[in-house]
Amino acid sequence: MALAIESQWRLFRDRLRDRRFWIVQALVLGISLIHTSLEASATLYNSPEYLLPISTYFIPVLYAALTFGLEGSVPTALWCVVLSAPNIYLFHHGAERIGVVVQLTLLVLMGTVVALKVDTERRAKLAAQAANRRLADIQKSLESYIGMALTAQEEERHRLARELHDELGQALTALRIDAESLQDGRLLDDVAAMERTVSDIIQQTRRQRGGQPPGIPCDAAAGI
Repeated sequence: MALAIESQWRLFRDRLRDRRFWIVQALVLGISLIHTSLEASATLYNSPEYLLPISTYFIPVLYAALTFGLEGSVPTALWCVVLSAPNIYLFHHGAERIGVVVQLTLLVLMGTVVALKVDTERRAKLAAQAANRRLADIQKSLESYIGMALTAQEEERHRLARELHDELGQALTALRIDAESLQDGRLLDDVAAMERTVSDIIQQTRRQRGGQPPGIPCDAAAGI
């Protein structure tokens, strides 16, 4: 309850700082002053235009409805009714009084209907803006995830390249040592060792690259 009261008080203070709020108040008070002056001078007494001053209240009520929605139109319409009550009691009788009351009732109803429409469109607009913000956040997150995935993929590619380079380097080093040992006369054993080393290099390359390495025909690889 206290939070609701505090929220309403904060909203009221915001309205007091809003220039449009004072425009509505000036319109209502100005129309009320003119209305009272015309009624007091009997200018519209027994005249078909006796509802004209009440009709002008539609201007501030509709302005409040379009500007502030339901929170602006209903209080403004009720404020117009309160200001018109003394004139209804003092200057109108019989059918005229009923006509003025009906006019004020229509004023409240029209202000409410217009304000409800404005509030509905305003909520739809806010919902669309919130959805667009969520979509933008999702898009940013997706772009971030894609960037992270590409970075991880690139790092994995570099790691595999380093591993392949290290293993091939070791195998080629062993092959060079075997080749040097040919000079010592151990020909058959060294040739067999070299064949195994070359086969190991081919197998390692296949495992690292996930298939037949480029540049080595299948027949040639099988015959080694």
